[in-house]
Amino acid sequence: MAGRLLTQDGLLIITAQEFRSQERNREAALQKLIEMLRKAAHRPKRRIATRPTRASKTRRLDTKPNTRRPRSCGHRGLITIDGLMLKKLYDWTLSLAARKTAELWLAVIAFIESSVFLVPADVLFLPMALGCLPRPTALR
Repeated sequence: MAGRLLTQDGLLIITAQEFRSQERNREAALQKLIEMLRKAAHRPKRRIATRPTRASKTRRLDTKPNTRRPRSCGHRGLITIDGLMLKKLYDWTLSLAARKTAELWLAVIAFIESSVFLVPADVLFLPMALGCLPRPTALR
């Protein structure tokens, strides 16, 4: 707490030059010492690290504006698929398309789809193609 005010011999140096009289400067130095001891005696509250719940993440994302696609995309309006069963899969795939590692995710999804799932690849690749990647030539 003392930092640079402590000498190598272990002496604490407190200066007070606010007043013209030596008596008042001594009182000011004593007040500084008392305040320094109060700050040193105060134990900060221990922070307990917590993770946000899934519901709080969803609430936060629902209040944010929809910024999945940049304006320079060229699409007029958003594609709505509210009635489909694959909405969550569509949203997840579209969020992967916005990442820098979209090509890697495309390869992973293609591998998993071809070896495990019976869902046609077009259902998964269409959102990535419409996601307006920064490097659209990588999908051609």
